[in-house]
Amino acid sequence: MKCGAIFFFLFIIIIGVSVVCSKKSGKIKNERIEYHSINSPEVENTALSNTSRQSVSQNVKSKKVSCAKDNINEMIRNVRCKPRLTVVELISANKNRFIPNAVLAKRCSGSCDGFQRCVPTKTANTTFFIKEIVRNKTYCSAVEVFEHKECICECLLKPKDCTPYQRYSFSTCTCKCNDDTEFRKCKNSVNKNVAWNEKKCACECVAPHDCSNGLVWDTNKCRCVKRLEG
Repeated sequence: MKCGAIFFFLFIIIIGVSVVCSKKSGKIKNERIEYHSINSPEVENTALSNTSRQSVSQNVKSKKVSCAKDNINEMIRNVRCKPRLTVVELISANKNRFIPNAVLAKRCSGSCDGFQRCVPTKTANTTFFIKEIVRNKTYCSAVEVFEHKECICECLLKPKDCTPYQRYSFSTCTCKCNDDTEFRKCKNSVNKNVAWNEKKCACECVAPHDCSNGLVWDTNKCRCVKRLEG
């Protein structure tokens, strides 16, 4: 009797294991994994993921806390000007449809000083294999997209942008007037009808005012004066 019970329990265990194994086997067959060569033109570029970085801004509130210097330096390195993966939309010259219609390519972006921008110094073309729909027929095609290989922070304003009255400051990437004396005089003037012209480096009258009866606008004095009777 005891032997019969033992054999019965062994039989139940064997049946249970077989069922579990068959379920696992079926699950693996359903989760079919396919590998493709990246050089095959049949492969659609599936690199469009959320890893692309976009330059965005956000209003934030700050509060004083204790922080490690290494953490700050790491954040500075992470946001510096360098080539980053960017979603680049593919626009067909023949107005055909591309699948996918965008790829991930490296473009220069990142943080620079306020008077600078992140620009490329070295570029190269990269080939992407896509599908192209032409008159309801699908073809395998290759497209070239340029990528940025090296980047630098460059001044927005160049020396050529300065006027003959200005000098260029390489430290601040700005055009400054040759003579600061006139600028100070204009800013300290009691006459509120004058304004400093940054390009001409001169103090100029603002738009003429309507003067009351008996007064006319004097462009030299930038104010209303008595009309001279001739």
